[in-house]
Amino acid sequence: MTVGDRKYQSLSEPNRSMANRSRNVQVDRNPVKRLLETKQCPGGDLGEAYLAKLDLTEANLGGAKLLFANFNRSRLDRANFSGADLGFATFVNAYLKNADLSGIDARGSQWFEANLSNVNLCGADLGYATLVNAQLDRANLSGARLDGANSIGVNLNQANLSGADLGGANLGDATLIDANLADVNLQDARLVKADLRGANLRGANLQDANLLSANLQGADLTDAKLGGVNLAGANLEGTIGIERMSHLSQTQTSPEKSQTTQSPSSSVPESKPSRSRTSSLKTASPSLPVTSNLSHLGFPLPTGMEDRPVFLRHRAG
Repeated sequence: MTVGDRKYQSLSEPNRSMANRSRNVQVDRNPVKRLLETKQCPGGDLGEAYLAKLDLTEANLGGAKLLFANFNRSRLDRANFSGADLGFATFVNAYLKNADLSGIDARGSQWFEANLSNVNLCGADLGYATLVNAQLDRANLSGARLDGANSIGVNLNQANLSGADLGGANLGDATLIDANLADVNLQDARLVKADLRGANLRGANLQDANLLSANLQGADLTDAKLGGVNLAGANLEGTIGIERMSHLSQTQTSPEKSQTTQSPSSSVPESKPSRSRTSSLKTASPSLPVTSNLSHLGFPLPTGMEDRPVFLRHRAG
């Protein structure tokens, strides 16, 4: 009912005032309008809302329905999204520093080059999300789901990902310097050329993960699951717990060779394997001589395959 309607004109003055109040209440219930005016819309339904290029610093959208919402290039520093439904929402080039995103459902969402420094994503679901080149340094992702996420080039320096699920995620060229990855699931994940210097990977599941040319200098892999992991070209200098991998082929290594391999005075492994190792390897693959590319870890390679991906499950015997 508008002022120009005949029905409105026929109303008495008291009834006109009541109609005006009712109309104003309906306008105030518009969640987008309320958000823009007050930055408060907890639990509101803003599905498919276009909220790009806005200043929504410290906005309260806790528990809101934001399916397919567009926040591209918006400023959302210190905003509250806890428990919100952000499925397939887009945050391309958005700023969300120190925001609370704990417990959000954001599967399939887009965070390309978003700034998420120091955000709280504890228990969040970012399965199959796009986080290419996003800044997540010092973020709390403990217990979060990022299975199948495309996170190429993501910055996770000093982030807490303990207990997170990154199974099948692509973290190529990602930086995870000093990140906490204790008990994280990285099975089938791609970490080609990832920087994991000083990372805590204690108890992590790295089965069948691809760490080709990754930097694991000083990382802690104690009790990590490493079956089938690809470490070809990886920097393992000072890595803790990596020596545990060598026990997988102890049955093919003589005691004398084991002592020589683990001797602290021998920093470079011998290029020629011992006779006992050679004889056992001939039993496994008689036509393939053995080099010592990874023999210091107990995983010799056939000659001519030094430049190919090395999967530890393919060790001789």
